[in-house]
Amino acid sequence: MPSDHVIAGRYRLDEQIGSGAMGIVWRATDIELGRTVALKQSQDGDNGQIRREARIGAGLHHPNVITVFDTVVDDARRWLVMEYMPSRNLSAMLDETGPLQPATVARVGAQLANALAAMHELDMVHRDVKPGNVLVSDKGVAKLTDLGIARWADVTATGGSQMVGTPGYLAPEVVDGHEATAAADVYSLGATLFASVEGVSPTGTGEHGPFAQMRRAANGDLEPLRHAGPLEPVLLQMLDKDMAKRPTARAVKAMLDGIAGDTEPMEPLPRKRLVKRKRIMVAVAAVVAVAAVAAATIYFVDRPAPAAMTGNVGDPRTADPCSLINIGTTNRFGILSTLDSEFGAFLRCGVLIKQSDDNQDLIDARVELTLPEEYASQPHVPGQLSDIERAPEKDGECKRTIYLSDGKLLTIAATHKQKKPAPLCAVAEAMANDAYATLSRGTIPRRKEPIPANSIGSMKACEMLTPEEVAQIAAVPGFTADKFRPPEPDLGNWACWWGDDPVEADVAFERNYPLDPDEDADEDTLLLKIGGHDAYRDTGKSGDDKHDFCEITIVYRDYQKDVAWNDEWQEMVKVTLETQENITEEQLCAKSVRLAERVVARLPKG
Repeated sequence: MPSDHVIAGRYRLDEQIGSGAMGIVWRATDIELGRTVALKQSQDGDNGQIRREARIGAGLHHPNVITVFDTVVDDARRWLVMEYMPSRNLSAMLDETGPLQPATVARVGAQLANALAAMHELDMVHRDVKPGNVLVSDKGVAKLTDLGIARWADVTATGGSQMVGTPGYLAPEVVDGHEATAAADVYSLGATLFASVEGVSPTGTGEHGPFAQMRRAANGDLEPLRHAGPLEPVLLQMLDKDMAKRPTARAVKAMLDGIAGDTEPMEPLPRKRLVKRKRIMVAVAAVVAVAAVAAATIYFVDRPAPAAMTGNVGDPRTADPCSLINIGTTNRFGILSTLDSEFGAFLRCGVLIKQSDDNQDLIDARVELTLPEEYASQPHVPGQLSDIERAPEKDGECKRTIYLSDGKLLTIAATHKQKKPAPLCAVAEAMANDAYATLSRGTIPRRKEPIPANSIGSMKACEMLTPEEVAQIAAVPGFTADKFRPPEPDLGNWACWWGDDPVEADVAFERNYPLDPDEDADEDTLLLKIGGHDAYRDTGKSGDDKHDFCEITIVYRDYQKDVAWNDEWQEMVKVTLETQENITEEQLCAKSVRLAERVVARLPKG
């Protein structure tokens, strides 16, 4: 069709800009509004296909999806009128320039994940994410489209950084004949980003034909990652053969934002328009599955609305914080790393990363689940994970935080044992990405081994004291038990607080390396005996309000477990009394010891 031809009396064709198996695309001028648009005509005159795309596209008003404006009929042929964005498709970019830098790929990928996350929340599945269906402007804006859909014949093209067609981007379950889901979109996006940074599809160049690529996808036989750098752990998760282990598109966006150093807001799709869902038949053979994917760009999945999430923690006393750590990721930051499941609170898990042959040259990184802060830095949206909050390194520590769908807080932190220069924020970021991927799949996995019955972890901190005991022993004039708020447990009830200004008592259970009376008792930390247990006394001023406190650490039991290059551990109970009362240190600690005696009396014997 010649340029300058006017379609439907309104759209003047200016230049053909794309041609694929499903259609021909022109840059055109909307004579009535004086704007540039893109017009698509079905390659084989299938007006129904254009009409279906128009109906689906009408609901996709998103900054990272090419907008559909209208359909028009000219000489009995239907045309799709779309947004025109001066750009190149990603496949053409890779042909011209070769593989892209990881940070550039992360920025493009985060935008595409943004679009997919919004679509998936409306039960839409794209089904054909690949470099040829991604437009990128000179300013780096990326948008999903169905422009440039590859022909089957293009699959066998080889040479240079030539991108292969759809089979190189199919998820294993689709190859096996199953229906494409949101997880399949995540795989296809991962394959697209893989090709963008490596120059080839994860299942190879396609030189041996599409079925060879499909077999490789089905078997999980992927090309090695050589140039992905920080993208590697994200891509490996997205390309997991097990669809249940892939992160959601929302989680992918958060991870890629961290690599790119940008954080774009999540853009939901509007829900005002009611779109009739189209039933999708499950393909019964790999060839049928491929044909279904090539036949159209976006589908609706006919399935029940997802149930509301009950939370990411579940029962906190059985949740396994160590399941949020991928030791393979942390190994990249040192010569050796080991999981530390024992040190600290019961909802904490850490990893020690050895930086050199010096046994103290260690990065100490950890995750910990707690109740949310009193004054959260961002509002919590029930049922949704927050984006990863990234704070700059401060005082030798780098932190990342995530508010969970049930309102709980996950903190990821990294420090160096000797406060030496170390990639603390890179470690914290990588661990946050791994944790986010696990959290996005729902409830945190349960502990593989239950807490032993003889462990302090089997008890509840709020049962160690009563408000009456705290009020009586603290003996602050005018402050009686009836003025106390009910005991406040932390997540899991392994820590508890009683009282409020002017007096507060805390009990907390934790694990630690064995205390040595000869080394750990000095002029500032005194060794005591309380009810037959070793105990240590420490004093100071609280970090927030600078009130005086006295803390008694009671050794509950010794136990053996070979983790984190250590095989001897102790369980401890910390009893702290803080007051505004104008009394001496000895008077305050005498009260703390009396509280500790009440706690020891409630500990299991033997």
